[in-house]
Amino acid sequence: MGLLHHIDRQAEKPMIVSYDNIKKFDAVDTPVHTVGVLSEKIAESLVQLLIKHIEAEEIEEYQVKQLYPEVSYPED
Repeated sequence: MGLLHHIDRQAEKPMIVSYDNIKKFDAVDTPVHTVGVLSEKIAESLVQLLIKHIEAEEIEEYQVKQLYPEVSYPED
């Protein structure tokens, strides 16, 4: 967000790509393309994992959960 405050407004409209899927970018005038895993998907994955561990008789000590980032394009 700090970068947006320091961009020369007279210059051609920049294209910014950020590795962070923050909903706050929708509220700025400069279009920001984002790449990342949505917070909702991270939360959903954590809840499912917690439920699985609560219901399981045996607890897995180590588990890797793959989450895949998505590209978000600002609406014109």
